[in-house]
Amino acid sequence: MKLSNNKRTLVLFFIFVAAVILFFYTRDYGFLSRIRVSPAARHDAAGLQYRNQGLFDKSVAEFTRAIELDPEHADNYCNHRGNTYARQKKYDLAIADYNQAIKMQPRTSKYYFNRAIAYYEKGLNDKAVADYKQAIALDPNQANYYYNLGVAYAESKMYDQAISVYTKALELNPGFADAYNNRGNAYADQGLSERSVTDYNKAIELNPRHSRAYHNLALRHNEKGEYDQALIDVNKSLKLDPGYASAYALRGDIYKNQRLYTKALAELNKAIELEPDYPGHYHNRALSYLKMRRHDQALKDYEQALAMDPERLNSHYGRGLVYRGKGQL
Repeated sequence: MKLSNNKRTLVLFFIFVAAVILFFYTRDYGFLSRIRVSPAARHDAAGLQYRNQGLFDKSVAEFTRAIELDPEHADNYCNHRGNTYARQKKYDLAIADYNQAIKMQPRTSKYYFNRAIAYYEKGLNDKAVADYKQAIALDPNQANYYYNLGVAYAESKMYDQAISVYTKALELNPGFADAYNNRGNAYADQGLSERSVTDYNKAIELNPRHSRAYHNLALRHNEKGEYDQALIDVNKSLKLDPGYASAYALRGDIYKNQRLYTKALAELNKAIELEPDYPGHYHNRALSYLKMRRHDQALKDYEQALAMDPERLNSHYGRGLVYRGKGQL
């Protein structure tokens, strides 16, 4: 039976009024938020809220309570607690939770993906690669799965494979600036400088605030002796991210190459202040000290670099140059 225009208008009016009443009722009293929400789900929601606030211990406690209350449906709670442990860098505990989540739901791709990240952070690259591949097998349409697999491949110096999966990530998400940046790095590691520069420029086109892409462009210009352009790009990187230690170190290297050693030392001091546990900064500062014939300071920095990384061959060689400069060889 067809309604007349007046009746149709009246029906629509009552529907509208009912919707408005329901909106204000649920907004003021949280009615819908309390319908059929289990106690476990409430603890899970509280855990997520605490994690978003950076209160990780409280977050873990809430997820643990959710698991205790609903052990038969704890897969998602385990994943949430695992992610919180990962945020705390407690990777063994995170992996244990991901294992449990996978045991309960072996065809949920994100659980493998999250476990892969934890393996990668622990330096277990082969296991990370295997889990990323499993996540892709279960859900082949996630660009970030391919991207992270590329990161793991690059860590293992498997640059062809890294380029391949970064390219797949870009097919799925053409606006993925980080994938262009990282593919540029893989091209650079293969000696394909022009291709890397093309990718860095594309990353910047997509994200003009991509400090890493500017830094990487500066690296390529520095390698080619284009120091003025290198400085322009590294300055842009630091303007976007004033706490980026590697950019200070790079600017120091550019100044060193320009024989502006005092400026180079100031930049490397800043890099060490920001990132005191990275041996490369001490090695690079030693190079400037060596050029200035300040052998004692150079030796001290080479010793520091080698204490942190005894297999650092270029620091062994540099220390030898210091000994020769001091007449001890």
